[in-house]
Amino acid sequence: MNVWTQGVSEINGYYSNHGLAVVKKASERGAFLIHLTNPHETIKYNIITTDYNQYSLIFSCDHVPILDINFEHIWILSRTKTLSMDIVKELKKVLKHMHVHTDDIKPTSQDC
Repeated sequence: MNVWTQGVSEINGYYSNHGLAVVKKASERGAFLIHLTNPHETIKYNIITTDYNQYSLIFSCDHVPILDINFEHIWILSRTKTLSMDIVKELKKVLKHMHVHTDDIKPTSQDC
């Protein structure tokens, strides 16, 4: 499946990248490997939960060999510009159960 990611980083500003997502293992439900083109890297992408209509909760991890560190990312994705706070609270509970610190999760501006 083709992938196109866009975002805004507090460090680098706007970014965009293309790649290809493949199933990691058929036995690992919701687990993908995303092969990006620029920079050339492969990241682990896991759909933690989704209701298929309103939201998806995503966990991603990528390794930077030069620094020998891992970056972990969490996304709460919505099909609309807003998501009910009840759903957000439930998704944060899922993350806390996974021992993920959620205080720094903040909404992305939809004003563009």
